[in-house]
Amino acid sequence: MKPKWKKELEQATRIEFRRDGRKRTASQWGQSGPMVLCVHGWEGMGAQFGQIGRRLAASGYRCVAIDLTAHGQSDGRWARFADFLADIHALVDHLQQKPVAVIGHSAGGMLLMAARHQFGLTVPNSVVIASPSAPFPPVEILQDMLAPPDAVVEQLKIQIADQFGASWDRLISGYLYAHEPHGKLMLIYDESDPTVHHEQGDVIKKLWPDSQLIKTNGLGHNRVLADASVADRIAEFVGPVAATMS
Repeated sequence: MKPKWKKELEQATRIEFRRDGRKRTASQWGQSGPMVLCVHGWEGMGAQFGQIGRRLAASGYRCVAIDLTAHGQSDGRWARFADFLADIHALVDHLQQKPVAVIGHSAGGMLLMAARHQFGLTVPNSVVIASPSAPFPPVEILQDMLAPPDAVVEQLKIQIADQFGASWDRLISGYLYAHEPHGKLMLIYDESDPTVHHEQGDVIKKLWPDSQLIKTNGLGHNRVLADASVADRIAEFVGPVAATMS
């Protein structure tokens, strides 16, 4: 584990729960108050949300960031999108507290949007950071690495779509980001991100027209999570604790 993540974990409270008999973990900043749920992306971990978590805790929130299967300190050697969605559901059940806001980075943002359809995880405020509009990356990675036959690519698309309970065509149409009339959405993308192009934010904004789109520059794909000004913008968007209790 990188020293910076160890330091982040030392400043957080560890949460441990189980799904299918295996250990799952999460990091928590703030011991009480309305809950904000954070979900990382592929090869990420909950500790990446330390800057955001501490900022929200200072505002009176309980900020919880999960380690998905085979990530961070959670058990597992490999996982699928379906496992990640089951992890999110299991954590919410374990905490016995519905979040008032969710924050997802990269694939984590896409997963949280999918959780609305999968098990009704609708919240007043959602923040999506550097997330693709559909699960393109696994297909693109396979094509870049192996140049497989078209039939193999099509089968992979079917397998991925099945995990989201939809067809591939429906996924790429933006189904996951269908507008929630009773919720607000903030989109944060960095113009120098080499992993998820910032124009994905523009794509999602067209699907959710009254969403708030913020573009940074020079932070890349991961450092955007550690930027204090980004944390401040998120805290401002989520709003004061009192507003979530009215």
